[in-house]
Amino acid sequence: MRQMIAGLALAAAALTSLGAAEAADFGRTAPGIRYGGGAAVPAPAPIPDAQARWYFRADLALGIPSDPTFRTDGLSVAGGALHSTKSMYSENNDAYAGYGLGVGYRFSPHLRVDLTVDTRSQQKYSMESWSYTAPGPINGTASDTITLRSVPVLFNGYIDFTGYGRFVPYLGGGIGFAVNELNHTYTITENGPSNGAGREKTHDVSLAAMGTAGFAYDIDSITSLDFNYRLLFVGESQVGAASGAGITRIGDQLDHQLRAGVRFNIH
Repeated sequence: MRQMIAGLALAAAALTSLGAAEAADFGRTAPGIRYGGGAAVPAPAPIPDAQARWYFRADLALGIPSDPTFRTDGLSVAGGALHSTKSMYSENNDAYAGYGLGVGYRFSPHLRVDLTVDTRSQQKYSMESWSYTAPGPINGTASDTITLRSVPVLFNGYIDFTGYGRFVPYLGGGIGFAVNELNHTYTITENGPSNGAGREKTHDVSLAAMGTAGFAYDIDSITSLDFNYRLLFVGESQVGAASGAGITRIGDQLDHQLRAGVRFNIH
């Protein structure tokens, strides 16, 4: 009997110790909640959003220009004024290289804007040995050459499509203006009493706009590579104030550009 009583006492003591240990463990698995006389365990604080807002960008571009309309009106000769058309001109609109810089701001992981300034290298249009017959007995030839350089300044907006790891596809568009530099040279050689030649340089401002599609690759939280296709629009330009030079107009232009660049995020 004594042995039975001793065994029951030992079993009761073991059960009591086990219950106390489980109660203590249960209290530790619920942080922030008080059990009995134990102290409350604070919940972990949320991690703040440290996404970069401002960024700088630098880009290189390979551009393929379209053939715009081109016309010169009012070249003065002894017999009157000459008028040319695009078919009389040759165009040196080969592929060109350009570069650009910009600064941007990110409103959210999906929406950002930037302001960019780009270069658009020289485009050349020339007319050589155009034979004409003026109203009257004067016959001769005329040459007319104009070169154009542009600097587009654009305010752009983009929609980023996240969820693809380090790759971030996007679509974008922008509008602004282009500062154009035009150099105009003309020569008139007549088989009569007068010859003429002139040169002029001027600047004008025209509308500019763009549409783009591309993707970025995030190297780390600071640096991203950017690859895109951009369709660039530059509006009409004209030059013509010198005596006898007439007015030369270069119509709206569309450039297809392949661009590669880098963006630097500012934390």
